[in-house]
Amino acid sequence: MKRRPSRRRRQRSPLRAFRTAGLFGALAIAAAIGLEPARFESILPGIVSSLPSSVREMLPATAKNDVPRPVALVGMVRPMPLCGSGRRISCVVDGDTFWVSGEKIRLEGIDAPEIKGACAYERDLAQRATRRLSELLSGQNFALQRRGTDRYGRTLARAVTPIGEAGDILVREGLARPWRGRKEQWCS
Repeated sequence: MKRRPSRRRRQRSPLRAFRTAGLFGALAIAAAIGLEPARFESILPGIVSSLPSSVREMLPATAKNDVPRPVALVGMVRPMPLCGSGRRISCVVDGDTFWVSGEKIRLEGIDAPEIKGACAYERDLAQRATRRLSELLSGQNFALQRRGTDRYGRTLARAVTPIGEAGDILVREGLARPWRGRKEQWCS
């Protein structure tokens, strides 16, 4: 009687499993801060392609026109009060700027009136826009679509809430207007 060779399944090295978990963790962190797999791959060539296909399928895809998809919800449901004079962690500065977890965010694609505007109309509208942005971001999860930084070092982003993109809502409600590449006057 001939003995059949046993088919032993090749055991994976614990080191390989650890490496895969580490790579996946690094990619998860990169996704949470808005760095897409394609960009991560350009920084560390081969890292995404070395992951198992089952893990690669879970990563967010790069959207057309290089517009990132919302990849992570911003923390937990939290109040987003108006900023005071103290340390700014999570609060609303004005109708197009807010802080979340210590990161200063400027809403991309809109121009909101200034709190210290040139006339009473602009200052009043700025107060209303600021309160409305606080309402939109308070008490619910929202996703940030980060798009780089502006000349002041603020993160440019779109804040996507369950009822829509915050900047679009402010424009639709007349509390901001689409950004046309330069500041426009609110006072006539």
